[in-house]
Amino acid sequence: GYYFDSKFTPERRLDGRVSVVTGANSGVGLATSVALVGLGSQVILACRNEEKAKAAIQHILTHHPSSSHLVTYLPLDTSSLSSVISFTSALPPKLDILINNAGVVKVPEEEEGDGVCPVFKTNFLGHFLLTNLVIGKLKESARSGFSARVVNVSSGRHADATISWEGTRLSADAYGQSKLAQIMAGKHLQKMINEEPSALWEERVQVISITPGFVMTNILSNFRQDFSWFKTIIFYLMIPIMHYFSRTPTAGAQVMIMAAVGDNVEGGKYYSNCYEKPTIGQNDMTNNEKECQKLWEMSERLVEEEKKREGVKE
Repeated sequence: GYYFDSKFTPERRLDGRVSVVTGANSGVGLATSVALVGLGSQVILACRNEEKAKAAIQHILTHHPSSSHLVTYLPLDTSSLSSVISFTSALPPKLDILINNAGVVKVPEEEEGDGVCPVFKTNFLGHFLLTNLVIGKLKESARSGFSARVVNVSSGRHADATISWEGTRLSADAYGQSKLAQIMAGKHLQKMINEEPSALWEERVQVISITPGFVMTNILSNFRQDFSWFKTIIFYLMIPIMHYFSRTPTAGAQVMIMAAVGDNVEGGKYYSNCYEKPTIGQNDMTNNEKECQKLWEMSERLVEEEKKREGVKE
């Protein structure tokens, strides 16, 4: 079932609920936002580029013309922890669903700078801080009886990755590491949530990792930036083949929607094409509780180091 597109049909509406989708201006993030608005949720598009966010809002309204009151935009750049902090301070008091979707494959060399590798920071560390800053709101939603969700958009690339424990740049296969880290941190967060006491009528926040599969999206825009002319030609010749074997954003978003609103999903698990799938990572890292805790503690340290580097004052 992993290799043939599945369609998820939600069995409940989200009227009165509030969702945040990072990287919501295109691809699977936009497709998921369209679906959530259709279910009645207020959706906050968390994007770097205001112009693209406004275009995304217009796209959503072509599907749901009477839902302009449900779609808003707030600026967020997950490669900047100060941006993450500013974003969370602007959020409404209530939050029910967080979808950590924003990501890049690589960045131009001139953007590398000091500190944590920008790919790792954009894809994982910024979302790690974001999740920790809003988890209280999500827990409050769960205490009211709603099955609040954190959805981490990972990738099959996690399977061959490992976490570099030495140094903070994490530049070798930063994309794979970031996707592995999303799963590991999600599992540890779910473990901590499950260990907290709760009343019988209360729900627990469900932290779910997914892969949308191979979808041709804007995330590939920087991937070919340093190609030679020969590789560039080959890349463009391969585009029709990649399109043939790739999923549409709508198809890739099905598992994201299922993770956000489905009843038959379990926190701490990983889903592909609407099916639960085992997670791996080199040396089975994702299934090692000690390694997941170690990753969590390293991430807390990196957040503090990056805050100092950015000059963040709280």
